[in-house]
Amino acid sequence: MLLKDIPIWAFHCVDDDIVPVSGTKDMVNALISIGGNVKFTYYAGLKHDHRVMHETFNNAELYTWLLNQKRKI
Repeated sequence: MLLKDIPIWAFHCVDDDIVPVSGTKDMVNALISIGGNVKFTYYAGLKHDHRVMHETFNNAELYTWLLNQKRKI
């Protein structure tokens, strides 16, 4: 199985002051360009803070999305 075939939901804060968002954006764009199964959420105003995880894990859509993923054999 190729990475482009694995469902990915990337999360990153655009003003992260520790890990630049450019790496996530580059990965997302590369996967999209080859037909990857990728979704992304960019937050603002959270920098490199635990609130990014808090926002992500409190998003009910994340759990619906996770439960809808199926392994392709």
